[in-house]
Amino acid sequence: MRLDIAAYILGALFFALTFISAVMYTETTRILFIASTVVLGILTICLGHYQKLKTKNTP
Repeated sequence: MRLDIAAYILGALFFALTFISAVMYTETTRILFIASTVVLGILTICLGHYQKLKTKNTP
């Protein structure tokens, strides 16, 4: 499996954890968990975009 696809899947899992924590946890623990999972999700999606294969436009 390519690294960029794995990073996209991991980023989606972090955003799913964010949604679950927004629904289930209490106010004090929710803010820290939401902030950390959003940051980790953004970082992994950026890593996946950075690792994406570059195509060359050769005539």
